[in-house]
Parts: sequence; C-alpha cells; structure tokens
Amino acid sequence: LDGQTQRILECYGSMVREYKNVMTGETVNVFVVSGPRGPIAVHTPEVCYSSSGTEPAGPRQATPIRNGDRTDNLWKVLFRAPGENDSIGFEVWYGWSDGGTWQAAEFPRAWLTDSLYKIQAAGPPAATGEKTSPVEDFLQQFLPELNEAAFNRRKQTPP
Repeated sequence: LDGQTQRILECYGSMVREYKNVMTGETVNVFVVSGPRGPIAVHTPEVCYSSSGTEPAGPRQATPIRNGDRTDNLWKVLFRAPGENDSIGFEVWYGWSDGGTWQAAEFPRAWLTDSLYKIQAAGPPAATGEKTSPVEDFLQQFLPELNEAAFNRRKQTPP
C-alpha cells in the first residue's frame, strides 16, 4: 500500500495482488490487511467504490464459502455504474477475521482483539447461467492458502 493508505489504516501488514485465470482470462483483485480493529473495520467497499463512480446494485449479502468441514462467511455486494439498472459491472466479497473463521460481521470494530484481518476480493460477476462467479471460485481456493499462511492453520482436505 502507499504510505498515505498505510497511515489511514494504521496497518501492520498488507497484500495487494491481481490473480488471473489463464484458462478464462478473468482477473480477481485481492486486498488483505491486518491492523488495529478501528481503522481496519470501518473501511468497506460500499464507501470506497461509491466514491469512485460506482454504486451498489443492491444490499450486501452474507455468503458462505465452504471448504471441507470449514465454513467462512463473507459479505458479497454487486456494483454497477450509476444509471445502469440492469447491468452489473463487478462484485466484491469482503470480511474480517481475528485469526478464526472469516466473518461477514456487522460490527467488526467491536471485536475484543488488538489485531484484525480484512480480506477484500473484486472481479467479474457470474456469467449468465453460471452458479458461481470467478471471485467465488477464486476464494474457494485462496482462503485455505491464506489461512495457512496467515494463521498457521493446518490445511483441511475436502471429503
């Protein structure tokens, strides 16, 4: 992150990456940050993306990501350009963790933890007729790797 963003978030560490599916050409942008719960909790995509010329296409939805016997829950929100009532431009999934499961928390700022983690992933919405989007497909694979790297959790093999 740039210096100003690091100061605003008061973050301890961060990762910003773009991942590309070589089979489909679709990309997913991922942002992971850790820091004190106050600054990390209050910056949501609804605020950030709305200030850059897009608007939510509806309310956010808590959506489970299942991997083996583990279930993480992230907020999912669809965005569109203003006035584009029928067209979804992209979707964003986000949530927080204190080292446990990822949660679509209503009030993460109230968690009693000194260190809060946030993940945010953005990319194209699901194609017509598809059940999952590129972002959801990515998170299915990425979250177990992130959990292992960030929290030293043993990977769980799906049944």
